[in-house]
Amino acid sequence: MIGLIASFHTIIYAQGRQIYSLSRAGYFPRALSITHGTRKTPHLAMVAGAVVALIVMCVICTAWRTAPASSRHAAQHAVFGAMISYIMQALSFILLRKKFPNIARPYKSPFGVVGAALTMLIALVTIYFQLSDPVYRAA
Repeated sequence: MIGLIASFHTIIYAQGRQIYSLSRAGYFPRALSITHGTRKTPHLAMVAGAVVALIVMCVICTAWRTAPASSRHAAQHAVFGAMISYIMQALSFILLRKKFPNIARPYKSPFGVVGAALTMLIALVTIYFQLSDPVYRAA
């Protein structure tokens, strides 16, 4: 469950960055490319994307009651995808720290490489338990 919640946060951040980029390119309203004064994050784009995602989720949840049983396992597949994503992000973090140790970083992880390695370990354990679950394998 923690992985699923974390993947939602990652998706919100990623869609916020996409909306921000499309806004800067002129495809979306300019207001969506405004960044926060101190954090420099595209907060308006993230909020707008989250609102749209909430509306889509409500529509899907309403239609979910009539969905076939095989499509109800989508959350399990989403968690698997999230675990692969976490492994790749942690690996990228470690490689960037190793190859470019002196690069300017606006944010430094308080857990560093140890935290990234622990993230990879937790994700691998989660994938192991997913694959050992017969319900998941059937999905």
